[in-house]
Amino acid sequence: MFLRVLSQIERIIGHPSHDEQLWLIEQFAHYLRKESLESDAVEQTAFERRLAEVATDSEIRAELREIGKETYAYDSPYRIEGLKIVEVK
Repeated sequence: MFLRVLSQIERIIGHPSHDEQLWLIEQFAHYLRKESLESDAVEQTAFERRLAEVATDSEIRAELREIGKETYAYDSPYRIEGLKIVEVK
């Protein structure tokens, strides 16, 4: 399938003038960049959604609190609040 499409593209590209060929290639590049950016945006949104889910998960928050107690149990000037490390005043 891909080779057939590629063959058709090669035939189409061979007919226009040099300037028209360059324009066509620029259009392909523009399309690919746009598709890539849209895909990246979808992936970023999915990552942020999952990160928000993890940040509000009560089991994960409890585990982070336990890790914080173990890590900062020795007269440390810091403690963990949620997902942040803060200085104890």
